[in-house]
Amino acid sequence: MNVEDLTKAEEIVKAVFSELPSYDVIVPALLDGWETLRERCKLTPGVPLKPMLAKPTKSISEVLDRFEGRQFSCEYKYDGERAQIHYIPDKSAKGGATVKIYSRNSEDMSKRYPDIVEQIPKAIEPDSRARGGFVLDCECVAWDAKEERLLPFQVLSTRKRKDVQLAEVTVKVILFSFDILYLDGEVHVFLDNI
Repeated sequence: MNVEDLTKAEEIVKAVFSELPSYDVIVPALLDGWETLRERCKLTPGVPLKPMLAKPTKSISEVLDRFEGRQFSCEYKYDGERAQIHYIPDKSAKGGATVKIYSRNSEDMSKRYPDIVEQIPKAIEPDSRARGGFVLDCECVAWDAKEERLLPFQVLSTRKRKDVQLAEVTVKVILFSFDILYLDGEVHVFLDNI
């Protein structure tokens, strides 16, 4: 393998790993050749992605220089906890689905948020493409339903962490979805560096 092919193979492996961070899947596929790795290893609901974190910059002018001539949008920074929601449809005749919630460290937080796990399937239209599965990148924020206002992270952090029963939930939450990474078999992750 020449240097050019080696560099290209390295880029492909890095890109695949960012969408499907599972050596158990990637290494066997890699043994069959790196050239078609992207087609064989794609984002899969149920396997948490590594978060694409912001990169610090020295000044606002540096940010503006990077985006010069490009369209972009800005979002409010919510004071909550990152949540990657995976909706995995059951392929059997029974139908139904599994909902998994992962932290930014790929920790399974599904048992911490039984209220979200219960509500996600109810929020999906019967004929929508979402029935085919999806992965959302969200921020989970504490919510005061009576006063209809967001609460600080400190309130969210008081929520029980393990084996939470729905009846035990005292800190209500709201989700702010900011990216759909996968929808009904289509990957929507863009890994281009700016």
